[in-house]
Amino acid sequence: MYEINVILLNGQQMKILQVINNFSRGGGAEKVVFDLAIALSSHPNIEVSILSIQKPSDGEYVEEIKKKYGINTFCLSNRLKSFRNLFALKEYLCDDYDIIHVHLFPALYYISIAKMLFNPHATIVYTEHSTKNKRRTKWIFRMIDRFIYSRYNMVAAISFQVENNLRNAIKSNKIVVINNGIFVKQILDSPQLDLKRELSLSENVSLVTMVARFVKGKDYYTLFDSLMLLPNNVHVVCVGNGLLFDAAVEYVTRNDIISDRVHFLGLRQDVVSILKASDIIVLSSEHEGFSIAMLEAMASQKPFVASEVEGLKDVALDAAIYFPYQNSSVLAERIIALLNDSNLYHSMASKSIQFAYKHDMSVIMEKYYNLYVEQLLSLIHI
Repeated sequence: MYEINVILLNGQQMKILQVINNFSRGGGAEKVVFDLAIALSSHPNIEVSILSIQKPSDGEYVEEIKKKYGINTFCLSNRLKSFRNLFALKEYLCDDYDIIHVHLFPALYYISIAKMLFNPHATIVYTEHSTKNKRRTKWIFRMIDRFIYSRYNMVAAISFQVENNLRNAIKSNKIVVINNGIFVKQILDSPQLDLKRELSLSENVSLVTMVARFVKGKDYYTLFDSLMLLPNNVHVVCVGNGLLFDAAVEYVTRNDIISDRVHFLGLRQDVVSILKASDIIVLSSEHEGFSIAMLEAMASQKPFVASEVEGLKDVALDAAIYFPYQNSSVLAERIIALLNDSNLYHSMASKSIQFAYKHDMSVIMEKYYNLYVEQLLSLIHI
């Protein structure tokens, strides 16, 4: 494959443009895009850039990507949803990028329409990150989606469940499954935070951590309710922010049984260090695409307990322990079982790291690289 690539590119680097809605630090899909760009930038045959539809609120993050990894970054406007963005894309569609790789809606629509308007021969690839698509609950948007997706040369689904959900909108020969990935070594080499000291807790406290935004569908409340059934030396750590953050704090504050055993850390940059300082990681979501929080938890070599829903059980398989969605009593049972059974605990921790290695970003990057090459080869009918 490597020799074919060199012939294909005539000794020149393949130019890839990653397109995303905005440079958000907290989003899982955004992290995947940045990590993929970083991995691709290390490949000798690739020059990678990132285009954000919306100008970032966190300019320091963009500068960090530029300086640390030498990745070019571009932004269109202050508004995510604006017709001006469509016409601003002409410059990028008509540039000499070999592949334009798109992530998330509305970037999905912008690039598809821009291709039709400005450069019908552009090679564009899309990654579908979500198992749920509210647009397709209405027939008109199902029709529009079919048209939009038809302009893409190939669509990557981050899990088999996502692939199944796409089949009504895309021809099966235009879908490939490529899971999300993380830099496992980076997580293993990260320092472990002295979290108990930061929270002024004794050493006999067990920390159950959840990393997720405070939005509908992440369901922190099941974890809070399970805490009422757990011993007093079990505490919950919440990492993230979102629209429902204040409501969650109020819910906990009103409950005297757990009010001093739940710790809200907000949005943190040292998430991995927090995970490594935890005893058990929980994700009680209603659904997931292919959770980065799950991968980071597993790379931290901690047992992972997840709700029994699509995007989690069908992805992690036997590398996690499950409970029925919104069933706080069973969740409490699963946590107690892990804390009381050292053999089970270490067995699940071992399965976690094995699963993480299978999804190292180097593996995922190579799959995308091969996908790019296949698309370019198909254009010249080799």
